[in-house]
Amino acid sequence: MSSTWSDTDWRGRLTRNLEPLLKSPRLAAEISTYQGVPFALFACSPTNERQARQEIAMLAKRVENATARRVHILSMADEIVPLPAMIRERAAGLAPDKDLLVLTRVGALYPAYRASALLENLMGAITVPTILFYPGTRSGTNSLRFMDSLDALHSYRHKIY
Repeated sequence: MSSTWSDTDWRGRLTRNLEPLLKSPRLAAEISTYQGVPFALFACSPTNERQARQEIAMLAKRVENATARRVHILSMADEIVPLPAMIRERAAGLAPDKDLLVLTRVGALYPAYRASALLENLMGAITVPTILFYPGTRSGTNSLRFMDSLDALHSYRHKIY
């Protein structure tokens, strides 16, 4: 895949690839490549972040209207406490079959914190399906360039949409 993969058709990928997954009654089982790690990433160029936030809000409404699922959007730009602890606290009362956690504004972590480190700190502690909207470009099957300025990390074990 080219380095412009995220820029070319991110809205199409959102509605064609991610939305059906989020509406699936088997979301908790289908979201991840690993059992017990209910995370996935959606890559979108940082230059499209404002439009992506609007699309995420509309996607959340469509998912809630089509399913019995509640969508909880957490902005990383709004939080000042240690992020993994805050996310674990917010997810503590959520049910894997009834809730969906969406992490946005992850670019606010740059350059102090990489998204991969955030997900690693949440593994084993979060059971609710979680989508991290990744501000960066996909290059290859499992490589992402955070904020399109850092070298690509090749260690993402989660599905990338």
